[in-house]
Amino acid sequence: MLLSDLHEKASRKGTYAAVRFSDDTLAYLEKLQHKLKVPNPHPKTKFHTTLLYSRKHLPNYEGAGKLNPSPLSDTDAKLEIWPSHKEGLFVLVLQYKCDWLEARHSFLMEEHKAEYDFPDYIPHITLGYDIGDWKPDSFKIELSQPLELVQEYHEDLDLD
Repeated sequence: MLLSDLHEKASRKGTYAAVRFSDDTLAYLEKLQHKLKVPNPHPKTKFHTTLLYSRKHLPNYEGAGKLNPSPLSDTDAKLEIWPSHKEGLFVLVLQYKCDWLEARHSFLMEEHKAEYDFPDYIPHITLGYDIGDWKPDSFKIELSQPLELVQEYHEDLDLD
């Protein structure tokens, strides 16, 4: 492979960052899926909230790792149905408020001159994929406990 090809391939990387949750939060979210009877529930081992999705590679960014103290979300939340990245499919997301996440996202965007594909940053967790025409009984929910964020991680995006 030519040097110019390697450079071009390297330039097609982006940066992805997300947060993971405590075991208690994971168990709570799984129970919430069962309570709501979410079709095609997302496995609790894959629950996360995206912090950054930058098509611009951020070579100087490192995920913060273990978060101490662990940030907590508010308990006001809502369910939304969003189109999936797979055409014709829909996902169920739990949209929630977390001041720490919003501030961290803004800081990283500015600090690293990152790019973001959406007009607003909306913290959320995907609860179900390919939910068909299923609708929850109510879209507004009150969480019985805050969500506990315990780790920030990052990885390169392969944009090919």
